[in-house]
Amino acid sequence: MLIILTIVIAVVPLITMKGAEFGGSDDQAEGAITEINPNYKPWASSLWEPPSGEIESLLFCLQGAIGAGVIGYTLGYFKGKKKVLLIDKYAYNNKLRKINPMAKFIFAIGLLILSLIFKDYIFEIIVFSFVSFIIVAFAKIPLKQYIKLLLIPMIFLIISIITILISISKDSNLFLYSVKISSTYFGVTKESIEITRLIFFRAMASVSATYFIALTIPMNELIIVFKAFRLPKVFIELMVLIYRFIFIFLEECKEIYNAEEMRFGYMGLRNSYKSLSLLIVCLFVRVMIKYEDLTISLESKLYDGEFKM
Repeated sequence: MLIILTIVIAVVPLITMKGAEFGGSDDQAEGAITEINPNYKPWASSLWEPPSGEIESLLFCLQGAIGAGVIGYTLGYFKGKKKVLLIDKYAYNNKLRKINPMAKFIFAIGLLILSLIFKDYIFEIIVFSFVSFIIVAFAKIPLKQYIKLLLIPMIFLIISIITILISISKDSNLFLYSVKISSTYFGVTKESIEITRLIFFRAMASVSATYFIALTIPMNELIIVFKAFRLPKVFIELMVLIYRFIFIFLEECKEIYNAEEMRFGYMGLRNSYKSLSLLIVCLFVRVMIKYEDLTISLESKLYDGEFKM
């Protein structure tokens, strides 16, 4: 699902916004506000500003690393005890398996684009409910498992929208509801509630459309779809390699974790931290060994730089 979501985020803007210049969103937001209201003055400021751009980049990378770690843990928790990813299993065994993959892909991408275009949270709720109903009622994905899958992005989404919902100011009149801490007010405004509501349901509608692709179209059929759209070969090859190494990663992680657990490596907080650090180091080494084995295997088969798919 993460691979598919990455592909959608990367490819859709390139197809729908040809010739556009892509840059950071912060400067664009500031420019849009200035254009709408040239006299606008910020009513709140950051509690702490990084002293330099390098530290800001470091903190941004650290945030990404923590998020990747949580995602990795979640994937390991839900999928690590199985040899096949749950999503991959449903993709090959769902009741919509025999329907044309191109039709399913266009259907899901169409709803995804519509959910990004429309700015009505009611429409987003309808899209989310409609796609979820198809996944559960027609694809026959167990409701309990589908809810578990939704919880993964929902946790990150809730954490993110809290920062949008809650604002900080010295003036309590700006808020509908506020709490005073020291001389500062923490509260919510009408605008923040509306924006948060729209972002939450838009994200859930987009996630449901993405899950529809992941749960009903297996990887081999997705490759056919992407080739039909004439995506670059290197892009498809990278996707296949990443997909392959997800299984290797989880299998190696499972074996190392089981070995540590059998030696009581996770008894007590101190031992758990030590075992976790050893797991990360060993996992990196073993995955690199698998990569070298793959390279040797390809060279022995006269690999010419292109996968035949």
